[in-house]
Amino acid sequence: MSTVSALHAEATRAFLQRNYASAITQSAAALSLALSSSSSGSTEEQHTAKLLILRITALSTLYTAHAADSKVRKEQTIVNLSPSPSSSDDRLKLELADPRQMLDMDTTAFLAHLWSDTLLVCNPKMATKGALQAALQPASEDMLLLALAVPANVLVTLIFACLKLDDDSEGVLSTKKSTSESKTTLSASTPSLTNGKPSPAQFGNQHGPQAGLFAARSISEWFLAAYTSADKSSTKPTTADDTYSRIIPLYCLHLVALRSNEWEYAAETIGYSVLDEETKRALLGELEGLSASVAEGGERRRRGILEKVLEGERKVSKEKVRVAVAAASGGQQQQPQQHPQQTPNGKRSQVAKARPNLSASTPALSQPSPSPQPTSPRPAHSARDDTEEGHLTTDLIRAANDNVRTRRDQELSSSSNPSSPAVGTLPVQQQQQQPRRGGMGTMLSTYLSPRTWSFSRYISLILFVLAIAYPRLRSASGLGQAKENVVGNLVRRMWDTVRMGTQVTYL
Repeated sequence: MSTVSALHAEATRAFLQRNYASAITQSAAALSLALSSSSSGSTEEQHTAKLLILRITALSTLYTAHAADSKVRKEQTIVNLSPSPSSSDDRLKLELADPRQMLDMDTTAFLAHLWSDTLLVCNPKMATKGALQAALQPASEDMLLLALAVPANVLVTLIFACLKLDDDSEGVLSTKKSTSESKTTLSASTPSLTNGKPSPAQFGNQHGPQAGLFAARSISEWFLAAYTSADKSSTKPTTADDTYSRIIPLYCLHLVALRSNEWEYAAETIGYSVLDEETKRALLGELEGLSASVAEGGERRRRGILEKVLEGERKVSKEKVRVAVAAASGGQQQQPQQHPQQTPNGKRSQVAKARPNLSASTPALSQPSPSPQPTSPRPAHSARDDTEEGHLTTDLIRAANDNVRTRRDQELSSSSNPSSPAVGTLPVQQQQQQPRRGGMGTMLSTYLSPRTWSFSRYISLILFVLAIAYPRLRSASGLGQAKENVVGNLVRRMWDTVRMGTQVTYL
C-alpha cells in the first residue's frame, strides 16, 4: 500500500500544479495497483475512493480546458496521456476508457464512459470480466445493482462534475465529434422513480446545453432504482443506506426542483422515499423554503427590470423637457453673450467694443429681462460669469439712459438760445431748409443716390416735377384765386409730408 500512497501523492501533486494529464495517468496506475492487492479493508476502500474522486475531477477539468486549447497544446496533452509501460506483473490491467478518446467525445458520451469506469473500479469482481458498456441506463438487473457499491463521496462528486460541465463547457458541444451508436445509445429499460411520469432518462441521448443535468439525473435515478430493488432482494451493502440518505436530498432539492423546476415532482419523490417521517418533514420544509426563495428572487428580478425600464423613461422625459426649455429660451440665453465683456482689470476688450450696441427691440432699459434658470447644476465659475454679465448689462443700460438724457438736454439748451428758432418750430421745417442750402444738384444727387433710392423717392420726384410745372399750368389754364390757393396748399402739404418721410427713412 506504500506504493499506492506514493502514486496517490504524485497524482495529487500533479493536479495541484494543473498538470491534469499526469494526474490522470498516475491515478489510473494507482487504481490498478490498489485493485490487484490481495488485502481488503477500510483503508484500501478509502484509497480507492480518493483516487476515483481525483480521476473524475481531473478528467472533467481537462475535458473543459481541452476544447479551448490550441492545436499544439491538444497534441501535447494527447502525448502526456499515453499510458506508460507497466513494470509490475502483479498489477491488474483495468479496462478503463482511453482518456485520449474521451476528450473527443460529446458531453453525454464522455459522462457515460466516466460512469462506467466508476462502476468497474467499485466492483472488483467485474474488473476481470472486461470493460462495461458505456451507458447511462442499465442493460440488466445485475448491472443495475452495481451502483450500490459506489461510495457516497464518489457518487456526489460525479453528479456535481456533470453539472459543472453544463456551466463551464457551453462552447464545447459544437466541437465534439459524435461517437458510435453502440456506445452512446441509451437503453429505455431503466427502472425509474417517476411513477409513470416521464423522466430525463426516458428521453434518450441528450446533446445540448442540459447534457450534464441529464446525466446527473440519470445516474441518481440509477442508484435510487438499485436501492429500491435491493430492499426486495436483500442484497444491499452496508454503505448503501448512507449513500441513499445523501442522494435523496441532492436529487430532489437540487436536480429536480432547482435545476429542472419540477417542484411538485420533487415533493412527491420525498413522500415516496423510505426516509423516516421526521426527515421527510424536514426535507419538505426545506423544499418549501427554496420555492419561496426562488419565487421572491424572480419577483425581485422582475421588479429590478421594471425599475430599469421606468428609470430609462424618466431620463428620456427629462431630456425632452430640457431640450424644449433650451429651445424656448435660446435667444435669452444667447443675449448676454452678445454684450461686451470686461477684462480682469475692468477695461473692455477691443472685440467687445467693436460689437453692436443694444438693438431697438430690447425691453425696458431700466429693468433687464431675467435669464432662465438652468436645469442642470453648474460650476461655481459659471455663476461668477453670470454675475459679471449682469453687471455689464446694467452698465450698458445706464449708458444708454445717459445718452438719451444728454440728447434731451442739448435740445432744451438749443431751444432756449435766442439765435435759434422758436420753441414751437418743428424739426421738419429745419429739415426742409437743408436741400435748399445745398442747391438743386445736391437735392437731385440725394434722391437719385442708389443708397437712398426707395419708393418714397419716386413719389417725391413726381411731386417735385409737379411743383415746378405748377406755375406754368396755372398761368396757362387761368385758374381762379380760390382754386389756386387750394391746389397750392395741397401740393405744399403733400410735399412736406413726403419730405418728412424721406428724412426719417434716410436717418
